Amino acid sequence: MLLSLSLYAIFPALGLTGGLSDVLMVALRVLAALASVMVVYRIVDVVADVFGRKATETDSKLDDQLVPLVRKSVKVFVAAIGLIFVLQNMNVDVASLLAGASLGGLAFTLAAKDTVANLFGSLSIFADKPFQIGDWVVIG
Repeated sequence: MLLSLSLYAIFPALGLTGGLSDVLMVALRVLAALASVMVVYRIVDVVADVFGRKATETDSKLDDQLVPLVRKSVKVFVAAIGLIFVLQNMNVDVASLLAGASLGGLAFTLAAKDTVANLFGSLSIFADKPFQIGDWVVIG
């Protein structure tokens, strides 16, 4: 991050013109965007570790199960937003890309409705907490 910011500050002093200047400026913006996304990604790990330590101190097992789930969900969200941020810095039209992805996501969701139903079913079982980590479940 510091490297990209320092190069971005020094870049105008080089006096480059033409296509090389444009390519280097886009490369510097992409480098800064990637560094920013990586910093936020690592901050998620630090915050999740803090909450994980606090969760182990409580008697409830629900928070022990929720911390890894929330950590992974937030990391996927940060990666997706980071990808959009990097593409935007590469001068890609992100609005049309998101519109196409949302239509594709709708088609995928309709095709995988059984999987989505199982996902929501597992979330409702998880919220009801009928069993905890370490319990044995005997069926039939």
